[in-house]
Amino acid sequence: MAKTKETGKYIGFLALLLAVAAIVMIFLPAIVYKTSENADAVTYTGIQVTFGFKETQVSVGNLKYETEWFKFSFMNFLPYILLIVGVALTLLKMLGIFKSKLFTLITAACFIAGGILLFFCVDFSIVGTEQITDLPLLNKDYMSLGVGVIIGAILAILAGICKVGDLLLS
Repeated sequence: MAKTKETGKYIGFLALLLAVAAIVMIFLPAIVYKTSENADAVTYTGIQVTFGFKETQVSVGNLKYETEWFKFSFMNFLPYILLIVGVALTLLKMLGIFKSKLFTLITAACFIAGGILLFFCVDFSIVGTEQITDLPLLNKDYMSLGVGVIIGAILAILAGICKVGDLLLS
């Protein structure tokens, strides 16, 4: 019995590391925008897609105008909130504050739900519109998931699976 408790601590620590790594993936490309096979791909990080991205451009005559490519998206922010809550609950369990199996189950649900929601990054993104015509600047048909979101989602789901294993061993 003592060996399973010790193994549960290591599994909980592994889940914590995987979840923190999944959160850090917000700095890697989340969306790849490519209009054709010959065109160069433009990547947008998870921070740009989640919190919005504006770019100042200079036109003829040194006129500056601001283009908002993405707007804030709460649904892209929600997976990171769930992962942070899961990390906090995991730390509280490791410190011995919460010893209930219910908190382990909630933590596993946060990690797995956050990982699944990360796969919907393209669908949840809010594309900016042109100021004059109010047409979208980017077409979602040309967007695909970037490496940061894919790796982050897989790591988050693995962290949730580790927490399920921790739940079964405790």
